[in-house]
Amino acid sequence: MSTPKKNFPYIFTRGLFSTANPGTFQVNPTLTAADFNISKDGGAFSPLTNTPTVTPAGSVCVRFVITGSEMNADSIVIVGSDADGEWGDLLEDFDTTTQTLDDVPTANVNADALLKRDWTLVTGSPPAYSVWNALRFLRNVWSLVAGTPPVLHVKAEDGTTDAWTRNVTTDTAAQPITGVS
Repeated sequence: MSTPKKNFPYIFTRGLFSTANPGTFQVNPTLTAADFNISKDGGAFSPLTNTPTVTPAGSVCVRFVITGSEMNADSIVIVGSDADGEWGDLLEDFDTTTQTLDDVPTANVNADALLKRDWTLVTGSPPAYSVWNALRFLRNVWSLVAGTPPVLHVKAEDGTTDAWTRNVTTDTAAQPITGVS
């Protein structure tokens, strides 16, 4: 069953108990617009926009379609009462939410957002050994400053502030790095 979401249509199905055969659902109950009313946040009751329907036809299942405007409340109460007495009274109450599990981003959506994130918009300082700092070496400006020992300076996104620095070990017998292609 879906979660009732504020300002969004909500569809649910209920059975109405038979008054002629207590303990059983009424098969193909007769439903009229006057039978069902809604209250939002404890306000006065008013008729539902959509009269519930027996779906599938001839069954015990009564389908309610509550409109988005009817769902514009934190608390909803629906009452049903059959003037002819064919089926027993109904009271359905539920609270709405502004976010449901369907709104939670998927792993792919989160990964895409992370990979496309503009780092210049990130605030705060990451821990020294974070993925962000590791990736800065691949993306941002960096320089090797001569000295004993030489120091690698990896810049933050502004291109001038050091994000991190590390001493570099050198070996005069090693092949120098002249570029990456």
